[in-house]
Amino acid sequence: FNEMKGVCSSPDQLHYRALKKALFRGHPIYAIDSGGDPRSIPTLTYDAFADFHRRYYHPSNAKIYVYGDEAELPTAERLALLES
Repeated sequence: FNEMKGVCSSPDQLHYRALKKALFRGHPIYAIDSGGDPRSIPTLTYDAFADFHRRYYHPSNAKIYVYGDEAELPTAERLALLES
């Protein structure tokens, strides 16, 4: 928490956060800092935390990208590596 307060007060971070907020205005994830705003953390309730986690940390929200030569390692085999 104290480290977050320090990071969030640096000029570079303030600029980055303002830019990100403007670029991704209205997006429920990218417009906010993933670590949270240190000013808001003391007021975070367990229920709000659990609701956010339930809503956004779900496999249906995942995107998986594969790249490389399909002949060398077919996509099905690449995805099977995720199971192991």
